[in-house]
Amino acid sequence: MVPSVEIALRRAGLDYFDYLLLGARNEVPTDDYLEVFEQLRDRGKVRFFSLSTHNRPLLKEFLTTSQQGQNASAYDMFMLRYNAAHRGAEQDVFPFVPNQPRPAILAYTATRGGHLLDAQKMPPRRSPTIGSRLLSICTFKSE
Repeated sequence: MVPSVEIALRRAGLDYFDYLLLGARNEVPTDDYLEVFEQLRDRGKVRFFSLSTHNRPLLKEFLTTSQQGQNASAYDMFMLRYNAAHRGAEQDVFPFVPNQPRPAILAYTATRGGHLLDAQKMPPRRSPTIGSRLLSICTFKSE
């Protein structure tokens, strides 16, 4: 992974990335990922580590273990699906977000692929205004 990050930095003309994202994870990443991230962070190539998943129980596990000071606290941001049509995170994830600056929680598909901004594609009894408001607050928690 280190050579891939260094190549991407050169191509982008950057000295470092703010976030390194482990995408589409449905299981707990091995400690090897954390070790590589720590190497990249120590070398100044990456500032923050993040994980993206559809697996809400996995996020709950990360959030509860981070409160206990275990390895999950190495993550600075978690990305999850959340919007007016997919609200499961309100019960499965948000109650477990610690009251501290990190980890940040970032919603992807906040407008459900634009459907929440189109009145004809909205869930029953919802208006596009709700989608517009959600888009403006799609970052639930940030540093």
